[in-house]
Amino acid sequence: MPESIVVGLNCTEQRVKGDILGTFQYVGSEPALILCPVRPKPSGGVHVICESAIPWYLNLTEPQWILKTLAIADTLGMDLTKHTTWRIRDAILEWIPLLIAMPPKPNELKRVVDEAIISVNGRENLAQRFE
Repeated sequence: MPESIVVGLNCTEQRVKGDILGTFQYVGSEPALILCPVRPKPSGGVHVICESAIPWYLNLTEPQWILKTLAIADTLGMDLTKHTTWRIRDAILEWIPLLIAMPPKPNELKRVVDEAIISVNGRENLAQRFE
């Protein structure tokens, strides 16, 4: 089941470039950059860039950037203009180093992954190994 994302909830940082808001938060356990309009529109959504997708973005050619940023602008409900696509591309490239610098998600709960009964001096003890 897809994970619901609440923009700004539990974000570690926010950045604004023109009319584009970027929030840095975790999707599952992976650091992610979430793009959305500063003033959300009923027809708009969000665009998520997970840390694992960074190499893909860094290897885009100019024509691929144009197509990708047009698709992102459409998803966000923004005008499909040359200036909007440049601003989206500039924001992504400017904020990727911040995404890379995000620490791994803190382990909020430890769970038991293994149990064993250990005998020490004739006494049995239940030992748990944590992840």
